[in-house]
Amino acid sequence: MNFLELVTPSSSSKRGQLLAAASLSGLASTYALSSITSVTKAASVLTITHVLLFLLAVTVALVAARWTSHQLIEAAEAALHQLKVRIAAKVEAADLAHFERVGRAEILDRVSQNLTVITLAGSQLGPILQALIMFVLALGYMALLSPLAFLILLPVLVSGLYVYGQQQQRVIALLTELYAARVRFFNRLLDMIDGAKEIKLRRARGRDLGRKFNRISTEVRDISIETNFVVVDSTLFLTVVQFALLAALVFVIPQLITLEAGVVPELLIVLLFAWSSLQSAVMGYTIYISANEALNTLAQLEAKLEGDRRFDDDDLEPWRVGAEPEAEATAEAEAEAWHGESGTLELRALEFAYPDRGGEPGFRLGPLELRVEPGELLFIVGGNGAGKSTLLKLLTGLYSPSAGTVWIGGVPVDRRNVAAYRELISVIFTDVHLFTRAYGLLEAEPEAVNELLGELGIAHKTAFAHGQFSNRRLSSGQRKRLAMVVSMLEDRPIILLDEWAADQDPGFRAHFYEHMLPSLRRRGKTVIVVSHDDRYFHCADRVVKLDYGALRELDPTA
Repeated sequence: MNFLELVTPSSSSKRGQLLAAASLSGLASTYALSSITSVTKAASVLTITHVLLFLLAVTVALVAARWTSHQLIEAAEAALHQLKVRIAAKVEAADLAHFERVGRAEILDRVSQNLTVITLAGSQLGPILQALIMFVLALGYMALLSPLAFLILLPVLVSGLYVYGQQQQRVIALLTELYAARVRFFNRLLDMIDGAKEIKLRRARGRDLGRKFNRISTEVRDISIETNFVVVDSTLFLTVVQFALLAALVFVIPQLITLEAGVVPELLIVLLFAWSSLQSAVMGYTIYISANEALNTLAQLEAKLEGDRRFDDDDLEPWRVGAEPEAEATAEAEAEAWHGESGTLELRALEFAYPDRGGEPGFRLGPLELRVEPGELLFIVGGNGAGKSTLLKLLTGLYSPSAGTVWIGGVPVDRRNVAAYRELISVIFTDVHLFTRAYGLLEAEPEAVNELLGELGIAHKTAFAHGQFSNRRLSSGQRKRLAMVVSMLEDRPIILLDEWAADQDPGFRAHFYEHMLPSLRRRGKTVIVVSHDDRYFHCADRVVKLDYGALRELDPTA
């Protein structure tokens, strides 16, 4: 899809109205121009009628131009809104493996930079359209004044515009390079932001990263300079073409053909008017090229997020303002009915392989066989890099298995029902994210939430009111406690906890294993805990160890 397809109204009647209004503006401007040029003739007499018609033409041109621009801005912003929502929906719906391969830097750079470019182009679309129409009408007026003079000037104009178009192709190629370099720049910038503590603790690390950042920033600078040089050179080239046209009109044409008195001044005025319109269109064309390239970049991002998944308008439905509660609750209702039959969770010959990187085979997990009964408390243990976090992402349906299947209640989980399956699960990962508001739980009773905060020992740190927590600046352990409060409020039948106790103090760690987990089990929750705390293995019903991508059962009392 190009920029015009994105922002042009889909209704043919609406497009016709816009074209008619823009044409009316151009015709009125051309008439105003002809009123001016007619006065330059020696035999002409200025009358009040001339003035009134001139003022009427200018008024019509401005009113029509304003209406056209406003309509196109509304259409462009509506299209941009849909584009933003679609990208956000694809980020939300993307397979996590695809999302992680794309990376934060690419998403942030491509969305923030490119939407700004497209927004700017949307505001310029009306003036560009009007300038093009006025340019064409002005050329037609020149042809009417002197067909021979027009035919002499036309090759100069066409060849000049052709060379300019070739220069713009170079701009497009450079913009593609620039977008790719900016993604690399953002990756290093995120390294510096996310690794600020580590950088300060080792000067060599900071020095090496700083040099890498400098090299990439230099690359961005050089490509940006070259791009702007080409833009400036092409603009100056158009100035050369303008002077060539003026010189041909004033010095050459009168020597080649005989013109009536006063025609050359008229042609000169019309040519200057046509050229000013062309310059406006050319400036807009540069923005249009940038917008097209921005759209291509966003399309590439969308394709990466989609992977091999088919994405349609149904995926946008829950995002629509005013969406029906029934539509929003479909997955939750399916999940509730599903769990009502049976909550047995199974892995059958489950495998997952990360893609190869640089010719080296990626980590492979499986084949795995596991059965977890409803209300069971299962511990998963294993060394660093054994694949525990990957296994949790497979259990939650965030990763799609390379082979094998996750089963729940005797039903295989696939793309058709994975959204409903995820509604059964509440998970707290080691890198848990706390949102500014309690999305999905905005109607929760503050009293009940604050009571849970007290039970988790963080009521003195934060409180819940108006759908949000008063303080999110918490330690790692406290952040996990707050996430546990949210998990309890979600009240889902399956709970997955990734090294939850690792950041807790010894007293609360004991409370977690000896009181919280048994309490969840008594409430019928299926609880799967990734843990290294072997002193508390006796609290589990079962303990399985993940080692070299395979599972084996341990004795929890050993």
